[in-house]
Amino acid sequence: MFIKKTFFSSIIQIFTNVLNLSFGILIAYYFGATEKMDSYAVVSGFLIAFNSLFLNSQINSFIPFISKYKNHPQQKEIISSIIQTNILFFFLISLIMFIFSKSIVFLLAPGMTSAQLALSSSILKILCLFVLLSNMCGVGSALLNYKFQFVQRYFVSMLRSLLVIVAFLVLVRYIGIFGAPVAHIVALFIVTLFHLMLFYKNGFFINIKFEFWNHYVKEYVILLLPILFSGFFVWMIKYADIFVASFLRTGSISHLNYCSKITVNSAIIANIIGAVYFPILSKLSSPNNQKEYINTFYKGLQTIFIIAIGMTFFIFFFSYSIIELLFERGLFTSKDTVIVANVLKCYIFTVLCAPLGAYFSQVYFSYRKTKYAMLFSIISSTVNICLNIVLGYLYGVIGLALASSIAFLLGNILQLTNIKRVNNNFKITHIGKLIYKPTIAGLITILILYLTLTGFLQLSAVTSVGLKIFRLASFFALFCTSYFLLLLILKVPVIIEVGSKLKVYLTRSGNEK
Repeated sequence: MFIKKTFFSSIIQIFTNVLNLSFGILIAYYFGATEKMDSYAVVSGFLIAFNSLFLNSQINSFIPFISKYKNHPQQKEIISSIIQTNILFFFLISLIMFIFSKSIVFLLAPGMTSAQLALSSSILKILCLFVLLSNMCGVGSALLNYKFQFVQRYFVSMLRSLLVIVAFLVLVRYIGIFGAPVAHIVALFIVTLFHLMLFYKNGFFINIKFEFWNHYVKEYVILLLPILFSGFFVWMIKYADIFVASFLRTGSISHLNYCSKITVNSAIIANIIGAVYFPILSKLSSPNNQKEYINTFYKGLQTIFIIAIGMTFFIFFFSYSIIELLFERGLFTSKDTVIVANVLKCYIFTVLCAPLGAYFSQVYFSYRKTKYAMLFSIISSTVNICLNIVLGYLYGVIGLALASSIAFLLGNILQLTNIKRVNNNFKITHIGKLIYKPTIAGLITILILYLTLTGFLQLSAVTSVGLKIFRLASFFALFCTSYFLLLLILKVPVIIEVGSKLKVYLTRSGNEK
């Protein structure tokens, strides 16, 4: 049943990815890499990162916390007090953002023109409600994750992405760039109502007692704050890029924004695996379950790495074809395609390091050693800011992408080399063995296919969008199949287990027929 839920969650999230990319394609068509797009990208990126920050923080703190009080007679009252405190806090945050919108935008991107700053400030005021509503969705996702209701969680995410597209298509004709933030608000409001229905269905709809602060809330906040600050410094890596890019030529912020749509969506399946394993790791963190904990961690790590390394190689070698297919139409020109493809190549380590970093962090979170994750984030963020100044000055927007890749890689190294601080049973050499086979398999597969079939991917010569999609999808399917078979030949444990289960399933299906 658990594997079945994971499978359906992954399928739903793939559709969500497609919807998110579709929204990015629509934005590129209508606004390209113009001044208006730069203004929107600053604010939308800020609030989407804000949403992701608090969503992940809520999940990573809530699950270990509530696992501790699994059999507590007042568990529902504890949940209720946490939800109420969250609502009050984020209402105040929304109010502050509305009042000081101009100052916030200036801090984010001081290099923009006065007209761009004014436009960004107006968009931020519209999106203030986004902060409050996204927090409700964050708490809802944490509760659903704790109950292993992954399918419901990702279905809600897919519904939200679909609603954003529909609302945007209706609104963009009448209010232009403002159609994008309003579409996000409309979608998030409907999804929040959906979360409330799910709370009621699962017994989480608790009478409000206006108890905003008690012993349990204090304990939760103490656990949450280091996770929040850890995520904040990772978030700073992205916004250090935008801060410096605001001083570069028009379109630089937009180019970074389009790259992030590829890197974030490409890593989402690996992130799902991490989300699935985290509740299990939290419940196995007691001293009596250490052997099972270690084995579960190793299995999840290898699964994430197999997915992430495959996506990393594919995106690096075919970045131009991917950007051309997705964005090159309307106001997004061929010149933008070249710039974004080159920036994407330099961002490539984020595709690999972001899901690995999130998974390593979950080890520290599950043992409630959140201070280490926060320390590593501070170090990598500081390095990124310093590199942004140097490499951004030397190489422009490409230098910013390189700085982010180096910072994420450094964060992974710090997490890995210090992992024995939380549990002495971790073996770094064993983790290395889990990594090298997928790396070899991915590199061999992509090189052979790239050298033999690269002419097949010359999409510029193809006029039909359908044929372009068919060519790129065919190559990706061929790459995935070859990669899987090579991993099977190299006897990677996770792949052997998947292959065995697939063989049993096919045998049963054949016998039933």
